[in-house]
Amino acid sequence: MKLSIQLAALGLILTMLSSGVVHAEQTISKASTIGSDGSGYSQLGSEPKTKPKPKAPKLGDAPAPAAPVVAPPKNSKPNPVAPGVGGNPPPPIDNGSGNLGPVPATGQVLFDTCFSPAGGCDQKLIRFITNAKSSLDIAIYSITHTGISQAIIDAKNRGITVRMVVDKSESKGNSSQVANLVSAGIPLKIGNFSGIMHNKFTIVDGAFLETGSYNYTNNATANNGENQLYLNDVGVISRFQADFEQIFQNGLADQ
Repeated sequence: MKLSIQLAALGLILTMLSSGVVHAEQTISKASTIGSDGSGYSQLGSEPKTKPKPKAPKLGDAPAPAAPVVAPPKNSKPNPVAPGVGGNPPPPIDNGSGNLGPVPATGQVLFDTCFSPAGGCDQKLIRFITNAKSSLDIAIYSITHTGISQAIIDAKNRGITVRMVVDKSESKGNSSQVANLVSAGIPLKIGNFSGIMHNKFTIVDGAFLETGSYNYTNNATANNGENQLYLNDVGVISRFQADFEQIFQNGLADQ
């Protein structure tokens, strides 16, 4: 009887020991593939052969934080915007001729425009030349308009320092005013280029500029689609002045 009880007790002990070993093996196996934080890595630092796929975000998850907004410096100023380019341009000024009058731009720069054939661009240019107080520097491809030519001669006769550069081939045309200008004592040179002297600009008093596609001709005035831009920007005019000095210095005497 005692022997039977002892055998039963021994069997129970063996069963419990077997169950504990299996449980321990399962625990060790699980620990080798899934870490305590559920990341898929063991606490021993071993990495599984395949990493778990990231979980898709659920509705209601907080969005990723937005990039920080950097405030501009306290003393920063916006880039200047010329009238008509973004923002609200100033109202046009009607000078009575149907053209826009001088328009104030950023930094107290004044500019004006003219468009032919309907704009009366010859008369605007004549007034511009007549207002010269000290100097006229003119680089022009073609000049056949007698009114513009006479305004230049009149400026020279009242003591204005006048210099001109013209194109060689255009200066020999039947309608060219170059001969009249030279006869009036205007210092005039032929542009010394391998191609044509195609500039079209006048600088008044070293401070005001007229330029554009407009040649000083009757066709440009009455027939062609041309444009003029008048400007008093110091930086722009200084570049035109430097270019004029170079082409006048390098120019050839009229022959």
